[in-house]
Amino acid sequence: ELTAAKFASLRSLVLDRACALLTPPLASHLLRLIMKNEHDVTQRLPLALFLDCISSFKCLEELELRNCFASFPNDNCHSRTQLLRSRLASVKIEDRPSNISLILSSMFIPVYADVRLVGDLRGVESTQKRFAGFSMMLPIDKRCLPILQRISHLDVYHLPEACYITGKTDSGNLLDLELITEAVDQPSLKPARGELFEMMVRNVRDLFPDSPVESLRLVGDVSYVPLTTWSTSLSRFRRLRELEVDDVDLRASPSDVIAALMTSYPTTLGDVPVCPALESLTLYGDIESLDVLAAILKCLEWRK
Repeated sequence: ELTAAKFASLRSLVLDRACALLTPPLASHLLRLIMKNEHDVTQRLPLALFLDCISSFKCLEELELRNCFASFPNDNCHSRTQLLRSRLASVKIEDRPSNISLILSSMFIPVYADVRLVGDLRGVESTQKRFAGFSMMLPIDKRCLPILQRISHLDVYHLPEACYITGKTDSGNLLDLELITEAVDQPSLKPARGELFEMMVRNVRDLFPDSPVESLRLVGDVSYVPLTTWSTSLSRFRRLRELEVDDVDLRASPSDVIAALMTSYPTTLGDVPVCPALESLTLYGDIESLDVLAAILKCLEWRK
């Protein structure tokens, strides 16, 4: 345990492979707090004591926490004073998604801050529960993280080595949401990666329902994403100007993406094509076929 009496002038605290219990008086002076542990560490701090300190982080500008806290279910959380006027410019947290959510729910993070959240879902096998990890990391009150409403550029990735969603504002500030699962770095679990990528494509808009997304990049195993998913997902990005779809193996045909762009939805002014503002389309995959090239030309002609 660190106390203000012992470290009255402490402004930066960096602990590698270690964590410490803080007190509110000590927390009130810190500008930088970094505590990092390996994911398999067994001795972890009680999250409740850290949550009690958060409202005292009035000077904190940089916060990084990695595998520091024992699991703390939401239903055990009592009301706490929030950190409403924070100076945070950089926030990085790696932990169980429920712990991350409780930490974020206890503070207001300015829209200009860069935020990276890594949810540890080792041991979770259900595709639905894995995808739910993205939303479970977010604060209970989304107003605590206003960057969620400012995302204009969105990248959705599920590669063999990583699974994440990255949002960027027009000002260049970043929100990274990453999941750690057993499907990463294991070739035999390709179907699990493909199923999760399909769910990410289908539901990513639910994570940023109010953001003015104008650029969307999707990288993963395209062969697992059917036409219905492409049509449903793309129809929700009505301000989209740039679309890029990359098949991670460069083997799958983008024909379903092309077909989805030739669908429309009804409005009071008549039928409108999905992504009516689309100006740029980039596709990577098996596109050497004359049938695919003909489909692209037909799609562009239809959308004129």
